Amino acid sequence: MTFSILILKNGNNTCKKVTRALFSHQKFQQHVAKIIPEITEKRLMPVLERVARQDELVDLQDLLNRHTFDFACMITTGNNPNFLSIGLPEIPFLKAIEDACEAIFFRHLVPEGLWKLQSWLGIGKKRNEVKGPKPSENIMRDNTLGLTLAAEGTSSITLSWLFWILSKNPFIDAKIREELRANLPQSGYKNTQIFHLDDLNKLVYLHAALCETLRLYPPIPFQTRACLQSDDILPSGHQINQKTNVLISMYAMGRMASIWGEDCQEFKPERWITEGGINHEPAHKLFAFNAGPRLCLGKDIAFDLMKITAANIIQNFDVQVMEKETVCPNNVSLHIKHGLLVRIKKKKA
Repeated sequence: MTFSILILKNGNNTCKKVTRALFSHQKFQQHVAKIIPEITEKRLMPVLERVARQDELVDLQDLLNRHTFDFACMITTGNNPNFLSIGLPEIPFLKAIEDACEAIFFRHLVPEGLWKLQSWLGIGKKRNEVKGPKPSENIMRDNTLGLTLAAEGTSSITLSWLFWILSKNPFIDAKIREELRANLPQSGYKNTQIFHLDDLNKLVYLHAALCETLRLYPPIPFQTRACLQSDDILPSGHQINQKTNVLISMYAMGRMASIWGEDCQEFKPERWITEGGINHEPAHKLFAFNAGPRLCLGKDIAFDLMKITAANIIQNFDVQVMEKETVCPNNVSLHIKHGLLVRIKKKKA
């Protein structure tokens, strides 16, 4: 959800205020509550049924990316591009998004003088100038694109890592399945049992597993901060000059014993569970959704989408990750490099 902040901030708090008002509006919440179960039951489940029936290998990360992108387009534009459809056709637009993310990463890490020099010399990554809409329309376009990117990428990345982790931790997978069985889902597509939004509050262990996935594999693995007014000194004693970018690695934070304890390398959903339910850690500790005034506005929507997607897949299918696949994170957004090749089997009733 971080890229929405990168695009929305632009020194203008009005954009965030408008977005916050949109997200809190009753009709928007009703719209989201309708779309999430609908695209899961009528789009995702039939595709998974077909993949399982034909016993074919599929890139689960690509499938989830299509699913979440369709959702993102529906809540931002009202249109479903049907990227998730039978046959999984090639979508050049999704590749273009990856290229855009790499460009953003480049601009964050490379000194300003260098990329300005590259722009002047006409080398490196650049944007082609085209005749386009008026400035007011540009703002609408940029915010729509920002919200679409925010709602799409991070959810599919987190879900992909979750299914990879479950393949390596069958006892955790068994606990999630036990929790799902204990919360009677409604019947749905064919012989498929479908969870709806009303069921999500009961899925405490699944929520905890997603939090633990975000801790170890944050979709956007870094944040940047800078001193805008004057020089400053960090708690560590390091002096930071004005306008110097400070790179914060959430990937490293999730593996620091000083923050999470000596078992920080262990995937342990229990660390998020208390007698009253979910242990809500401070945002600056689980930094995947940012913190303070930059806290992701769509955090609750993201959890609803991830939980209902994961619950329905786990409840109805067995996801078998191919053992020979090398799984490692990408550098920019923390998606699984080269995808996640799996075989999907329909669970027996």
